[in-house]
Amino acid sequence: GEGGGEGEFACMDHPFLPGADMTFMGPTCEIDRADLEQKAVLLDLRDRPRMIKRLREQKQWEHRPDEHLEQAFEEGVPEYWRGKRKNNMWWRFQPKAMRRDLLAAELYAVRTYTKAIVDLALEQ
Repeated sequence: GEGGGEGEFACMDHPFLPGADMTFMGPTCEIDRADLEQKAVLLDLRDRPRMIKRLREQKQWEHRPDEHLEQAFEEGVPEYWRGKRKNNMWWRFQPKAMRRDLLAAELYAVRTYTKAIVDLALEQ
């Protein structure tokens, strides 16, 4: 496909999929990792109330002060297996940095996959 800058769009005047009644219009610019990291932060912040609710639903967290919940949101809730601390990637409530890194990686993977599909479609 053709690489474009911000604000440039690729338009196909034929359906993206044969038999589809929609055409694809979207940016074909390169993937911006900084943008994905910002989106990961926004998604994480948007998910905060759900995480706090999930913590409050657990018996050991229902009467804890808000400061403890805020600390859990920032630092995660450690988990142990057979007396050893698990890697924080596998915690039910992960530290903020881990959550955001994983979200950014997922966004990058989806955007890369989507870009490959669009580039392939534009070549045809």
